[in-house]
Amino acid sequence: MSTSYPEAGPHVIRDVDAWSAFWAHLPTEKPMPEVDFDKATLAVVIVESEPKMPVRPFVERVEARDQTAFVHWRAVPDRRPHINETIAARHRPFVVIGIIGHSGQVRFVEAR
Repeated sequence: MSTSYPEAGPHVIRDVDAWSAFWAHLPTEKPMPEVDFDKATLAVVIVESEPKMPVRPFVERVEARDQTAFVHWRAVPDRRPHINETIAARHRPFVVIGIIGHSGQVRFVEAR
């Protein structure tokens, strides 16, 4: 799936307003899933992807150290079929993960 969210990169979502703003940029008519932000933090990675050589974000692991969650991720080749290059050019691939029981800092570590 991809998003038309205006900013690529890592994002942390901690409340329903930020979740709603992100969800509004998804190409879906499905209702937004409920998230209990008292119990979970969402970590989002959005990547820029060229239609000729598409990539998507992949979360390798999450580590917790000293009240900080480290989200290790990398861009991997996206071999899934795309609708067309015009749509691919306007949307950015993303991944969302829920970090349960974490309210501290979130840091993103990109593997190269």
